[in-house]
Amino acid sequence: MICRLNGLIQLLKREVHHPIFLFHCLIHQEALWAKQNFETYTKLQSNVVKIINFISARALHKREFKQLRIQLNAEVEGLLMYTEVRWLSRGRMLERFCECINEVELFLYQKGLLDKFIHINDVTWKVRLYFITDMAIFFNGLNKHLQGHGIMIECLVVSKDSFKNLILSNARLKTQVIACSLFYNNIPVTSITRYNKSFNLS
Repeated sequence: MICRLNGLIQLLKREVHHPIFLFHCLIHQEALWAKQNFETYTKLQSNVVKIINFISARALHKREFKQLRIQLNAEVEGLLMYTEVRWLSRGRMLERFCECINEVELFLYQKGLLDKFIHINDVTWKVRLYFITDMAIFFNGLNKHLQGHGIMIECLVVSKDSFKNLILSNARLKTQVIACSLFYNNIPVTSITRYNKSFNLS
């Protein structure tokens, strides 16, 4: 595609007789930034995956967890396994885990394993979990929209800019909302810097 000798761009330069405007695909920009940003929360996601695997990867535990949810009249379906090759998997997995987190805590308590998965009772860990889950859900929605059929480039740019303004409005997070301000101070500086640089934010 971009090989300097035989890539598509180089072949076009040879054939056409006018300047070519080159740019990086918006969808790829979003995907690359999301991959880099979510690396900050690799440990948190790993903790979630371990809990899900403990419950869902074993037939007995899966049946027991299902029975527990029936007893509690839980409306949400069971946990989802994480598949790295599926780009929507992370968001769906985290969202379902958050919806079932009370049942998960109770199940681990009944199994006497809260000490093994002690982070699930940590408020700070939960706040980070909910934050990264919201981020993943927003990314899923944005990426599905960007990859829709028949969408003009103007609409893609508007969607990207709207998402940019929605996720991290630094002024509001820092000054207007106390709860957001407290959490903002715990967001890794590298994530904020990388995000601002990606979208040319000040």
